Amino acid sequence: MSTGFAPGAIAAFVRRTLGRLGVPHRLDRYGNIVARLRRGRAIPAPLALVAHMDHPGFWIEKKSSGRPAVARVLGGVGRLRAGQRILFFTDPPTIARVAGIAKKNRYGTPTHVRIRPSRPLPAGAFGLWDVPEFRRAGHKIYARAIDDVCGVGVMLEVLRRLRRRRGGTFDVYCCFTRAEEVGFV
Repeated sequence: MSTGFAPGAIAAFVRRTLGRLGVPHRLDRYGNIVARLRRGRAIPAPLALVAHMDHPGFWIEKKSSGRPAVARVLGGVGRLRAGQRILFFTDPPTIARVAGIAKKNRYGTPTHVRIRPSRPLPAGAFGLWDVPEFRRAGHKIYARAIDDVCGVGVMLEVLRRLRRRRGGTFDVYCCFTRAEEVGFV
């Protein structure tokens, strides 16, 4: 499970952006967003782009009334070490430090971690590793969401550029999926 099962801040951003760009889109019954931008005559084989909106992270299932709290592990977050920082997207943002593993599944994979948040966290808060914002160094790109969330950004930029383009014929579908770890639900 990943943040694709969490109420989607990324999905909300995608829908707002598509609306602002004037790109027709729909939400399917599974929470995937399908956008289509077409200009000119019909094209027999439209271009289809796909990227998933979810990203491995952490989810607060029950309101934390103090310290430590417990966060559910969503997706492959990598190695967990005490002291690692998690940024929870609350208002204002909350930093928590990993205190240890709270629960593992039958395969020994952590499913919940004990954390020490800087303030109580509400149920539904989600977080990601607290890594630096996007930056470029030489030919390398460093980003918090280098997972397929970057593909979401690329698709939005393709649609933005096509929308602004004068003339030409194109037919592009962009499918913004969620929860790809369990297949296209």
